[in-house]
Amino acid sequence: MEMILVVTTGGTIDKVYFDAKSEFEVGRSMVGDLLREAHVHAPYSTLDVLRSIPDKTIVLTGALSPARFANTDAAFNVGMAFAAVQTLPAGVYITMNGQVFDAAMVRKDHATNRFVPI
Repeated sequence: MEMILVVTTGGTIDKVYFDAKSEFEVGRSMVGDLLREAHVHAPYSTLDVLRSIPDKTIVLTGALSPARFANTDAAFNVGMAFAAVQTLPAGVYITMNGQVFDAAMVRKDHATNRFVPI
């Protein structure tokens, strides 16, 4: 099986909150921990900077709350992205909340706090 490269971009999944004022910074990536906890055995490596990779399938994901929170969508979204990268053709995609989007044809709807197709 081909090695899967997981690119992290320092988003919500990796936030660390410090106080009730919701002040935060991005901590070390939690993606490897999430994949180990999900017993993922496919070969993968992580890279913490986004870059273009010709002829490769790139799936971006995120979360509406940090992975460190008990009620988070992080584990589901990371799992979905991990599965999507194994099935989609070359290109750039976004997976969030049970949907796969072409990265060039999606936007975040701040009113509903969801990604929607353009």
